[in-house]
Amino acid sequence: MKKVLNTASSSSTPSSIMITKLFDQFNFVNTFTKQVIGEHEAPITSSSTNKTTHLVGTTQSRQVPHAMYSFVHPTPLELPEYEYDHSTGKLTLDRFNRPKHSTTNITSKSSSQEEDDDEWSGFTKFEFVIASNEVARDCFGVDLLEQQNRSNKSFMTLQDLEQICAQEENRKFPQRLANILSGYELLSNTQYYAHCYGGFQFGHYAGQLGDGRAISMGQIDASSSSNGNTGSSSPRLVELQFKGAGPTPFSRNADGRAVLRSSIREFLASEFMNKIGVATTRAFSLVRSKDRAVLRDEFYNGNPKYEYGAIVMRVAPTFVRFGSFEVFLYRFGQQEREFYEKEVKNIDILAKYVIKNHYSHLLTPDCIDTSTGEVTLNNTVREAFAKEVVRRTAKLTADWMSSGFVHGVLNTDNMSILGVTIDYGPFGFMDYYNEDFVPNNSDDEGRYRYKNQPAICYWNLQKLMRALIPTFLPDSTDYFTKVLSIYAPHFEHYYLLNFRKKLGLIPYNVPEVDTKVDVTDFNMFQGDSDSLREKDWELIEGLLVWMHTYKADFTNFFRALSDLDKNNNEPSETLIETLMATLEPRVNSSASSCSRTGQVSNTNVLDTNDLELATQSLKQILTQYTQRLSHESMSHLSNEDRKSLMDKMNPRYILRNYLVQQVIEAAERFDYEPLYEYYDILLNPYVQHQDPEIDQKYAANAPVSARCLKLSCSS
Repeated sequence: MKKVLNTASSSSTPSSIMITKLFDQFNFVNTFTKQVIGEHEAPITSSSTNKTTHLVGTTQSRQVPHAMYSFVHPTPLELPEYEYDHSTGKLTLDRFNRPKHSTTNITSKSSSQEEDDDEWSGFTKFEFVIASNEVARDCFGVDLLEQQNRSNKSFMTLQDLEQICAQEENRKFPQRLANILSGYELLSNTQYYAHCYGGFQFGHYAGQLGDGRAISMGQIDASSSSNGNTGSSSPRLVELQFKGAGPTPFSRNADGRAVLRSSIREFLASEFMNKIGVATTRAFSLVRSKDRAVLRDEFYNGNPKYEYGAIVMRVAPTFVRFGSFEVFLYRFGQQEREFYEKEVKNIDILAKYVIKNHYSHLLTPDCIDTSTGEVTLNNTVREAFAKEVVRRTAKLTADWMSSGFVHGVLNTDNMSILGVTIDYGPFGFMDYYNEDFVPNNSDDEGRYRYKNQPAICYWNLQKLMRALIPTFLPDSTDYFTKVLSIYAPHFEHYYLLNFRKKLGLIPYNVPEVDTKVDVTDFNMFQGDSDSLREKDWELIEGLLVWMHTYKADFTNFFRALSDLDKNNNEPSETLIETLMATLEPRVNSSASSCSRTGQVSNTNVLDTNDLELATQSLKQILTQYTQRLSHESMSHLSNEDRKSLMDKMNPRYILRNYLVQQVIEAAERFDYEPLYEYYDILLNPYVQHQDPEIDQKYAANAPVSARCLKLSCSS
């Protein structure tokens, strides 16, 4: 038996005001499930499909041909029946083995009803941890803290929620809110669903993948929100999606859960990336289980253990990705002609949906039937769409590179059709610059290392364009090349633009990047030229080679460069000392591997010869940099103005894995203060904190032991 939260009849009483703000005003339009084909309406064309039709609407793992999604509900997280005995290496019955409940969702309660603890028998409750007020304002047009006169606050903590409930005399509300944000209580004005897609993983097609642990609540029309006045009659779509809310048809027999450690990382990273101007999905809320109930073997070494579960509600205009198109090309071979032709028709249907709802600026009046709203795409629009996807991806990759971000798992199923960062797994921001940096413990060959990302994204675009060819793009080698050929020059343009900004080589009046059009004039400002760009490439590459050789802290090195005095022909000794202090301490060969405690000992600084060589080569580069600052395009800027410009491009603080690990360890003890403090720091990454102790805590070079932190896909 399932019961849902009937939002349609909710009143704006004080006890329900938070639910009203978060959900009652949501206008669920769900264009995705209305305009593309779902499993429940997919044509039955094979005997294998006939065998699974009775499973529609269930969470049982299965193939879902001819469809782009399946309706599915989140499910409560069961308490563990077993625990791992390290002495025997076996799973044994848990002493907390409790009877399991048969319902798929906890029964919703009205605000006047008391909660029956028996109803939770066999399940773990979820606890509210944090919600982003900035996401609520930007994406939903709602201020969570308006009535508390705290609208200037960027996020809502557990303490904020408790204060609200004390005012409303409703002590049960925190748990009810956690139920909604974990999918335990279902909204009645929408249908939950999971996306179907495929993808190339580590260079090989992996078949049907899909949302194995992500379940979408639905899409709302946020046109009336604070950032939603686009001047267009089209809705501004925001899709709300749970990550970790239980199994789906695409879970491949996994549990569909996410653990606390990976969920905290995604929550922090999403909002930090947004703050530094990198296109990304957003993270609205984080709830966590009160029991260790998710079994994981974190490093695949035969040592599974129960961990705390967690659910992030993330938002984006859509979660369609490259693999959403690829699944229709590769599910059936050409020899299965009937099934293949039905599958590839979905490529065109999905492309039309994406263009109509997310690239509508490409449509001309003759493309739209005003009486039916149906869209007809001509070849001009098709080509324009393909090219814009290429440009957006090129810009995203350039933004990653200039911020020191490494995605970690750049499979095609982790590439958004909108050109935003999606699926934060074993990602990492470089501490010390290393072009071979690999944050993913499973990437033994370093396929997705930092320096490979531009080439990998191009490879992924090739696979996407191949998937579009059967029904969307003309099957022509020339056409294929024509679309993809714009990637390299656009990536190089965006990359150079970003690093010029980091070095303060761009005047204030440079227009924002517009990925809607091709860059045909690569001059970025008055006085720019091919020869000047060539010199800047040489300067940037020289700096990066030096940073790679001596392992300079990527963030702190660029931040410190703003203190260079362009009026002096030679850099000051103070600046040299500051920049040299960003170098990673050397590790003796006897300590080349990490200890069991995750610590590295026997560190030292560069030996005398290396130190002298590093210093002299740095001085040469800085002299070249000083000469470049005297160019007429920048000569009018004072040192103070240039520093201000550079400090707005080079953050004081970034997300560092070792700091996140400290946050995770505290959260596992139900101590969220470190999370709140670090989150607040990351929401203001360019502003130096007034408290010197806090500033040093979050801005210092990473300790050498940070290199021992490993990240896996087991999340």
